[in-house]
Amino acid sequence: MVFARLKQETHDHHMRLENTVDILNRTRTVTDYQSVLETFYGFYKPIEDLLGAVEGIETISFHERRKVTLLQNDLKSFGLSDHDIDHLPVCADLPPLNTLDEAFGCLYVLEGSTLGGQIISRQLQKLPPPALPHSFFISYGADVGSQWKALQAVVEHFAHDEPTHNAIVASAQATFTSLDQWFQQQHPRKDS
Repeated sequence: MVFARLKQETHDHHMRLENTVDILNRTRTVTDYQSVLETFYGFYKPIEDLLGAVEGIETISFHERRKVTLLQNDLKSFGLSDHDIDHLPVCADLPPLNTLDEAFGCLYVLEGSTLGGQIISRQLQKLPPPALPHSFFISYGADVGSQWKALQAVVEHFAHDEPTHNAIVASAQATFTSLDQWFQQQHPRKDS
């Protein structure tokens, strides 16, 4: 079962990324929160473009899983224009996404974040006004669990041998690392 391996072998990467993003501390001001959304956009825009070009990606209805439009809508709530959004910095150091197994490893990370996004969304709703836009974090709403299970079923069916498992796990680890480094570049720690 590749998802069991993914959970175990990406655990440290996941924890490191959560510490880097530190989302709850980045919602203290509207400006900080907007900057976080801009950083996510700068990662999701190029990585979704790469994923969309992978042959066979539509086996998981990838067009329905894209998050860039949600990020654009949230950023427009802050007054950013399409022109402003198009000129935000984007991550250039992305993991290789040339094969379906690499795409599935990356999607494990991106789609897994929708589960955590539900928790973040609930926290954002508890903050005092003004309400912060959070369509990116709520993404699938009540369907987040079924979307996750659908992805898991497709990937488990696809991952039928050890080399495929290895490639999926390596891609997930590379995606975590790339996103972590992108956040560190955009939000250097003041205490380091």
